[in-house]
Amino acid sequence: MNFIGLFMALDKSHSTNSKVNHLEHFFRNADPLEASWGAFLLLGYPRKRKISHSILKKIGINIFQGPEWLFMECYSEVGDLAETLSLLFSNNMHPIDTVSPVLIKWINEHTRLSMLSVFEIEATVKKRWHQFNPTAAFLYNKLATGGFRIGVSRGIISKALSQATGITRERIEERLLEKWIPNENWLKHLSRPVDDSEFNSSPLPFCLSNSFSYSNKQKPSTDKIQVEFKWDGMRAQIIIGQNNYRIWSRGDHDISHQFPDILESVKNLPENTIIDGEILILREGIPQPFQDLQSRMNRKYVSKALIKKYPAYFRAYDLLRLKGVDFRLFPLRDRRMALENLPIDISKILQVETWDQIQKVRDKAREFSAEGLMIKNINSKYLSGRKANTWWKWKLDPLNADLVLIYAQPGHGKRAGIHSDYTLAAQDHKNRFVPVTKCYSGLTNVELKQIDSWIRKNTKDKFGPVRQVEPCLIFEIAFDSISLSHRRKCGLAMRFPRIIRWRKDKTDITTIDELKLLLDQGDKR
Repeated sequence: MNFIGLFMALDKSHSTNSKVNHLEHFFRNADPLEASWGAFLLLGYPRKRKISHSILKKIGINIFQGPEWLFMECYSEVGDLAETLSLLFSNNMHPIDTVSPVLIKWINEHTRLSMLSVFEIEATVKKRWHQFNPTAAFLYNKLATGGFRIGVSRGIISKALSQATGITRERIEERLLEKWIPNENWLKHLSRPVDDSEFNSSPLPFCLSNSFSYSNKQKPSTDKIQVEFKWDGMRAQIIIGQNNYRIWSRGDHDISHQFPDILESVKNLPENTIIDGEILILREGIPQPFQDLQSRMNRKYVSKALIKKYPAYFRAYDLLRLKGVDFRLFPLRDRRMALENLPIDISKILQVETWDQIQKVRDKAREFSAEGLMIKNINSKYLSGRKANTWWKWKLDPLNADLVLIYAQPGHGKRAGIHSDYTLAAQDHKNRFVPVTKCYSGLTNVELKQIDSWIRKNTKDKFGPVRQVEPCLIFEIAFDSISLSHRRKCGLAMRFPRIIRWRKDKTDITTIDELKLLLDQGDKR
């Protein structure tokens, strides 16, 4: 089986066990390099794009036997460029080869094409499309432009690799966090015995929280929980090896170079120690909006000026390993006691004795620049993923605003061809409509179809797939917080905006000045 065969098998599978079995068969029996690259792609590891979307779109328009507007309508209807090109230009009559390795051949070809002119790229991909059936053409295009989303979770892949190697799923998950280059010995490497170096320096899978509902009749007893503020930063692990310091994000990336100030602050911690916590921007001990933290993220180089303007700190939550001893299976109360003996900033435990007190503290969380509470079972182990009766997050009730639709564009996947991605605006003091945020979720399928029909009838102008519409449709949106932003015309940035309902009963909308009144206390400073 090659990657095309695996994709087709996964696409037809409707159960988790079926997907796991197909993946295990692929990992065991495919060409080793094909299997290695297949796992790499399915796990979503970052790859440099070899052929841009704009180049492929230009090639598609050039060879399309019809007007450009018709090609763009096809693209808009399908919602995915790689799939659009495969449907338009592939050969349905071409037989499907589901055995011969294809990935390394395609990868090498894309690398070569990336150094050529658009004209030379067009000649090659046009030839390939005519040689491929739609499935092969789709995968070829996806590989050229970046990555895959095939509907298999990391957990499913870990389970399949565990079955293929005989190594526990937990150890497989830990090894998949490593920096990895696909090679023919990858499966053997995943199956290796654990040595001391791996044990002490590898990042560990994160323990995640479930959402908490106060109406839940099974609320834990207050003497069996610890309560902390929920901070709005970046979840990370500090890993101290032997003369080696690392910061590992929950997104499975080594981000050490982005936060040299944090690395400097943890050099007094003992070797072979791993601590879980949150990266925050602090000023005078007060956490700043997530917008400030974004200024430090995803940078290849962090200047001294940037560090001074946005000073980063690590606030510890939990102790996973201390001097080589794995603490994860110890109860939380013991992990916390050991953590408090280390020279590091720790998220404070709030002194509350009843659920009424907990609720009152939560209601005041914004005054402390927090976004809610974390509630943790003091007897819980530190386990990978979301487990019942361990950690809960109790976020603040969202803020609300009524905004008007001014731009819309088609969605992707199941929403391809339906205008479901909205740009919403508020009014400034001159009664102008100023874009504030974008929203993609919250409406029913019936509402989406009704709104799509309205958008097509009330379009004022078009910019590619984006339509400008008459400012008539008003939506109530919810968002977790709002902060100042110098990057946006409105001067504001919303955190996790989503549509609550379509306000057919309203004609007035929220103003920019009203939104500014909702700024967090930290922003008002």
